[in-house]
Amino acid sequence: MVLYSALYGLLVSESNALVLGALLLFACLGAVMVATRRVDWYEIGKMDAPETPPATPA
Repeated sequence: MVLYSALYGLLVSESNALVLGALLLFACLGAVMVATRRVDWYEIGKMDAPETPPATPA
């Protein structure tokens, strides 16, 4: 509901649409960063990579 009201306010205010849109996007990005700050993305990437055997010297 908050997001819809923010988008409605953004559409109604034509003169400040770019500034308000940038601020809304910045707030959303900040919220995603705060929500995922404890996620170890490198560990998640290791789980998706297939296990390869070590190369043997010829």
